[in-house]
Amino acid sequence: MEQCACVERELDKVLQKFLTYGQHCEQSLEELLHYVGQLRAELASAGGWPPLQVPCDSLPEDMGDPKLLSDRVPEGR
Repeated sequence: MEQCACVERELDKVLQKFLTYGQHCEQSLEELLHYVGQLRAELASAGGWPPLQVPCDSLPEDMGDPKLLSDRVPEGR
């Protein structure tokens, strides 16, 4: 019976660690979303690029390629 209690305590420790990690990840993601929102607002108010209206998961895979990005940069930038 003592072994069952010991396993149960260890299980509680592991579950608590996962819960804490999940809360930390959620908080970090919320902070990142807030920061990205601020950057988007700053870019929009600067009169540069128009605000992005496309969900990130639907962006083309070539968005990170500098050669392809040069075609999308407006003249004078």
